[in-house]
Amino acid sequence: MSAGSFAFVLATTRWWSWEAAIRQGLDTDVRSYQQIARAAPALPPRDLPEQHAERFPIHWLVGVVSSDATLHATYYALTLGVLAAIVLLFQAHVLRSGITTAACAPASVVLIASPYLFRLDALGPGLVVDAVFALGLAGVVAGLAARRDAATLVALGVAAAARQTALPVGLVAAVIILERSRRPARAVAFAVVPLVIYLVQHAVAARFSIPVASRWEITVFAEPGSPQLLAKHVLLVMLPLLPALGLLLGGVVGRGVPSDIVVPVALAAAVVVQPLVLSPGWVNQNEQRLASLSLPALAAAAAVVLQRVDITARTSTMLAALAFVASFHHLTAIGPQTRAVYVTVAVAASAAMAATVARAARSRKLS
Repeated sequence: MSAGSFAFVLATTRWWSWEAAIRQGLDTDVRSYQQIARAAPALPPRDLPEQHAERFPIHWLVGVVSSDATLHATYYALTLGVLAAIVLLFQAHVLRSGITTAACAPASVVLIASPYLFRLDALGPGLVVDAVFALGLAGVVAGLAARRDAATLVALGVAAAARQTALPVGLVAAVIILERSRRPARAVAFAVVPLVIYLVQHAVAARFSIPVASRWEITVFAEPGSPQLLAKHVLLVMLPLLPALGLLLGGVVGRGVPSDIVVPVALAAAVVVQPLVLSPGWVNQNEQRLASLSLPALAAAAAVVLQRVDITARTSTMLAALAFVASFHHLTAIGPQTRAVYVTVAVAASAAMAATVARAARSRKLS
């Protein structure tokens, strides 16, 4: 199912050239990332935005292993490889957890068909750091579920090397480890490792970046904007998460909150909090992309909920189809071609998913 979903997503993506994707505003961060890659093995001489410069390791490595002629091809190969690795890791995690195919299928489609994670990264492979972070987060979810601390710490390091978003994820992981092991020293490692990686990257990036004037000024607390702008900001953050939340809500309404979803939901919340607290002006219409980074954790939680509901194969197929419908938007070759229609379809499909799961949960309870 996962391999087929991945192939379907790639087949239905509306492909643009590298420069056309940038002109469409899909991956404008890539202009900074390209400078890092093209300067390798040196560092770029120009002043880049600090938040972009701090994500230099992956792009620097791409530049080291490629030439100007092969740079874009290397990005495509690496991004598609990382996305495929996320699929394999998610599949291995849910199977190891004893989750049935019926429960796994809709959750995997919610992850793989995400417009702002898989589709966007495949279309704009210069955003490979997003995919690498998502791979690291998937590894953290799997490692904590299997109680493999060393593997979890490695996955956390991978996520931290890709994006600063790993800092709050590390704090949540530290709390989880402390609650489980009651060993403060072990828990501290999960908070310290991403922090050390960030500080090292920040120090290196300071040589070729323009620092942010004040981190407080870029938050929603300092610059909330108008009520209408703030409401739009929250909507854009939540929009790509609606299918996963639909599965979760339907299962929780029907059967209550299972304890097994607390960890992945907490990890997802640590990711979503970043775009929520940043000001709308600073995020600049990137709320959906940043919030979608939480989907490896949310999809894992959704699989647990569906397993508890014990849905039938027919219901599983219906939910997977609805998840695909919710993924169609202007990045797809079929489906809605305007944002308004996409939002309407995504909300309707997600609501239908919630209702379907809740109905299945109630029928199982009665039987």
